[in-house]
Amino acid sequence: MNRRDFLQTSLLMSGGLALGSFNLSPVKTHILSLSFDDGFKKSFYRIAEIHENYGLKACLNVIASGHFKNFNTEPQWIPREILGNFDDWNALKARGHEVMPHT
Repeated sequence: MNRRDFLQTSLLMSGGLALGSFNLSPVKTHILSLSFDDGFKKSFYRIAEIHENYGLKACLNVIASGHFKNFNTEPQWIPREILGNFDDWNALKARGHEVMPHT
């Protein structure tokens, strides 16, 4: 690499890094997330409670289509009444937890 190419590349890189420091995205609140993805109402409320006791927020992955009538469950393993719905998810979100779709 010649001197001119090196200086141009260095200038562009340092400019890009400087612009990155003016990022307007929200401040990071954490470095590590433990994601819980069983999608069941009872355990999600319990996970939220445990996190809140330690001043933390949970990352919850809900079964996004579980509230639909045509969602195929295995009644023996996943009875419909143990799945959450939008009321549950909104309540957990209002408490400050991350709620995202599982599948």
